[in-house]
Amino acid sequence: MRAVDRLVHHFIEDTRPVQEKREVASPVVSLSEEKEQEILQKLEEFEKSERITHKKLTIASLAASLGTNVTYLSNIISRHKAANFNHYINKLKITYIVNKLYTEPNYRNYKITYLAEECGLPYSSFTSVFKTITGMSPSAFIKQIDEDKYLIVRCL
Repeated sequence: MRAVDRLVHHFIEDTRPVQEKREVASPVVSLSEEKEQEILQKLEEFEKSERITHKKLTIASLAASLGTNVTYLSNIISRHKAANFNHYINKLKITYIVNKLYTEPNYRNYKITYLAEECGLPYSSFTSVFKTITGMSPSAFIKQIDEDKYLIVRCL
């Protein structure tokens, strides 16, 4: 499996249904199982939407849109996503742009500033967040995809 394929597989695995995620110990919050499942379902729908790319996304705004409060949402994210809110959102944003780069070749020609804008991250932090999550800079990632695609076409 090529490096880029492994990265894409990693992102796909990390976006599998929340019920399959490992749970992490966190403070006890009084929340019924039914309410927790309802929030998890709404969170899963959010993960599949383009709302993840909103620049002004906060835990408070997301909690309000999901019909819950910040405490419950924070607890659910830390227990089911093994991350704090900022890491969780950053990973969703980078996964979004990685999928675009991998599936829509025209994205590989865009400037890094546009990619940052497209996924809703500030340009000043986009490259470092991208590298932290993928292990590569955006330009190295794009180059790797292009090289892999060239090899596939050349072999046909």
